[in-house]
Amino acid sequence: MEYWNLYDYKGKKKNKIRIPKFELEDIEDYYTYYVLILEISEDLFWNADFSFLKTVALNKSAYDSWKNYAISEECDRAYGKN
Repeated sequence: MEYWNLYDYKGKKKNKIRIPKFELEDIEDYYTYYVLILEISEDLFWNADFSFLKTVALNKSAYDSWKNYAISEECDRAYGKN
């Protein structure tokens, strides 16, 4: 399993989103990852093309990262932290 690496070799923060690499072996693994972990709709999972499903997962990961950052910034502003 590849762990999240948010910094390059010089210690500078990367702006690239990386999805952890692990082996999905059967349909139950794919269902668990996409529907239960990433919270992609079950209807989309069963009816969409796999390449589209992967794109949705990447976009959702990017959106979730942005949302968590925005929430963190708002909390910092609200409580005066920098």
